Amino acid sequence: FVWLYSTYDQLFTGDDWIRLGQALGQNTTINVIQILVGNDPDDPIRSTEVRDAFCAGFSRNRSIRVFQAEGFDFTSRQIQILRPFFSHNAHLTEIKFYSPGLDSGAIDELTDAIKERGRNIGTIRLINYISAERVS
Repeated sequence: FVWLYSTYDQLFTGDDWIRLGQALGQNTTINVIQILVGNDPDDPIRSTEVRDAFCAGFSRNRSIRVFQAEGFDFTSRQIQILRPFFSHNAHLTEIKFYSPGLDSGAIDELTDAIKERGRNIGTIRLINYISAERVS
């Protein structure tokens, strides 16, 4: 289980996020990941370039069973970058997004990636998306 949490008093640098993505992409033992990004507008993960690079590294992971992200606003481009993770990771069983919002393009990209799993589509038991707008 890995819990990535970037807080006001302990922000990861942009390079930290990129290296984390690369390390997670190469890891073969992590089963559960929870990515929690706070509201600090200065957090480097708010940068599109850093998020894209994090996703590019992370997309190679094939061991994670449960993927959870909160406060990490994925664009359709980032879901497209993560497509290999969602479509080729036979161990993936749960996908959870707690987010201010995934745009319709991101939801479409995720749906297409899941469909691409072919016979492994049945391994996905839960896809949960809770928008902050619904929670309020």
